[in-house]
Amino acid sequence: MVSILLYIVIIGAMMYFLMIRPAKKQQEQKKQMMDSLTVGDEVVMISGLHGVVSEIDETNNTVTIDVEGVFLVFERASVAQIKNHQAGTGQTPTEPEDIQADSNDDETVDVVTTDEDTILIKDEDEQ
Repeated sequence: MVSILLYIVIIGAMMYFLMIRPAKKQQEQKKQMMDSLTVGDEVVMISGLHGVVSEIDETNNTVTIDVEGVFLVFERASVAQIKNHQAGTGQTPTEPEDIQADSNDDETVDVVTTDEDTILIKDEDEQ
């Protein structure tokens, strides 16, 4: 009888340390991530959609995501990951600027610089 009770206590302790405690830690980390979410953060939604936070509505508990110019409203809990935390700076890619493509040519290109890459757009109309 005592051995059965001992086994039940051991199984209960194992369930706590292997299942319940890690779930609580994960829930706490998710809450901290939601509290640190600010405008300008690059996020990944649970659906796999990538975008930039453009607005946070605390009263409705929603977040508006800018996905290449399309603004979508999601529940705040649907944010799966914060890729680049901007700390509320609201940084956007820099504006296009005219530069010379080569010193030998008179071609003008537009340069759009983002955090990850630089895009050169050649203007073929100007000659």
